[in-house]
This record gives sequence, structure tokens and C-alpha cells, in this order.
Amino acid sequence: MLDLSNALIIANPAAAGGRVGRSWDRILPQIRDVLGDVPVWRTEHRGHARILAREALWQNKNVLLSLGGDGTHSEVVSGVVRDRPRPGTITVGVLPIGTGGDFRRMIEGSGNLREQAERILTDTAQEIDVGVLNFTTPEGETAERIFLNEASLGLSGRVCQYVNGSRKRLGGGVTYFVAALRALQTYRPAHVRIAVDGQDLGEFPLGTVLIANGQYAGGGMRFAPAAILDDGMLDVTVLHRGTTLQMIRLAPRLYQGNIHLAKGVSCFRGIHVAVTEVTRGTLVVEADGEPIGTTPIEATVLGGALRMIGVRQDVLRTP
Repeated sequence: MLDLSNALIIANPAAAGGRVGRSWDRILPQIRDVLGDVPVWRTEHRGHARILAREALWQNKNVLLSLGGDGTHSEVVSGVVRDRPRPGTITVGVLPIGTGGDFRRMIEGSGNLREQAERILTDTAQEIDVGVLNFTTPEGETAERIFLNEASLGLSGRVCQYVNGSRKRLGGGVTYFVAALRALQTYRPAHVRIAVDGQDLGEFPLGTVLIANGQYAGGGMRFAPAAILDDGMLDVTVLHRGTTLQMIRLAPRLYQGNIHLAKGVSCFRGIHVAVTEVTRGTLVVEADGEPIGTTPIEATVLGGALRMIGVRQDVLRTP
């Protein structure tokens, strides 16, 4: 059983469109019944979970539990990995309540909060990879971002802008689908050049480039159905820009997990991915669902950088 004597919960009241904060008097007792009197730090603004995670490490906490959605989990992981601690020294677990829930799909359990809390105590922890993204900020500066699940640019980044600007009352899948329809109406396509592990793969008329550590994105779409969380590789899925109808027709394949078989889709794998803009368009870059900047970008993988509780065996290479 996991030792929680030096554990901390980082909770995001704004997760799930504010539902966590509104239901806190009901949520906290569920956690306490299972995990006991583990300290809880609540975030106050976007990016705060990243700061709190780093402060927790400074206080020698060695188990960090993230309560919220994918964005919260990503921030906690970013705070843990940023200073590159020795692998295996920090354990992270997720208590998922959020809009997209894409990383949650690769964690054992139904997503029920009480069940996930119980699994924190009993499930095995595995070392998994994380991604590192170098991107261009809106101010034109170069910045770095750790991503747990995925990073992307193009139409997907536009979708994330709309999702983050909504109240998220319709649930993850519907919220993302409605945002995708809006994004298709306003997205201005561009041509980009892509290189993987130093090999120039040429120019692409861009719908979306998704660089995946995990398999899911966009509220349950399997953009990278072959992605493995501990293989030391990134999976790259390129959706070429087509007509609005052609893009909509890709949706069933994204949910079925066979997008790689569709016409107008290219898939690659590698350790390092670089994307540069050739012609101007709506090239919004996002990481784990948060719009953060634009091109050029470079992504690489940190193999085995994070110890995570309860990862599903079918998304791992190492049992």
C-alpha cells in the first residue's frame, strides 16, 4: 500500500467548468474517507498547480496527487519534472474530474472519484515518459513547456481556444465537438514543414499536427492509437487540410482508433519533432489542452521521467 505520510493533494476548484469548487463540500469528505488527512492545497489561477508542485518538492513531499482535469495533471507533472529530479523519487497520482479527461482514459478505473482514491492506495506505480515542447510565445519569445499527454498545433489549437473560453457545461466529448465545428469555420490553414529526428519530411497543408505521448486528445479522440507511455518515443499524427466536409468525415475514425488508415493523414514516430511555418495561417499551439503560443516548435521526449500510479497495462511496453 502506498505510504501517504509525506503526500499532498493539489486540487483545482476551477476544473470541470468550476464544478469542483461548487461541489467541494461533497468532494472533500469522499477523499478524506479513503486517503485520510492528506494536506490539500487549492489552486487560485491557471499555472498555479505548477508552482504548488515545485513548492511541494521544496518541502520534501514525495507523493503528489492531482485533483482536477488534464490541465491540472499537466501542470502538476510540469512542476515535478521541470527541475529533472532523479527518476523514481517522486510519485504522482491523478484524481480525475475535468472536461476532456483524455489522460484519465489511460489510467485504470472508471473515473469515479472514490474508486480512483482507493486505487491510489493499491495500484502499482510505473515510470512513464513526458514530452518537452519549445514554442514561441505570443510576444515572440522562446519558452519551454512540459506536456504529459500531447501537444499540437493548427485546427486543434483553435479548438482548445474555444473549449477554454466556454463554460464546459455539456461534458467533455460534446464540448470538444461543438468547439471543433466552430474552429472549422474560423481556421485559416497554413503550410508547415515537419522534421522528425532530423529527417525533413517535407511540407504539409495543415489541418492539425498532434505530437503524442498518450493515445487520446480532444475529449476521447484516439489521435495516436499506437502510442505507448514508456517507449521513449513520440507519435506524430498529421491531418492534412481538406474541405470542411472532409475534416468532419475524419471524426468517426478518430473515435474508432483507426485514423492512420484515412486518406489525407500521415503518421510518424521519433524522439525529436520540429515544425516550422511556411505560409501564414491560424497556427495556435496547445499543450495538454492549453493554448500557449505559435510556431516554430520543437518537441522531444524525456524517457521514464515520471513515476505514475495506476497506468493501464495496454498503454505500457513494460508490464
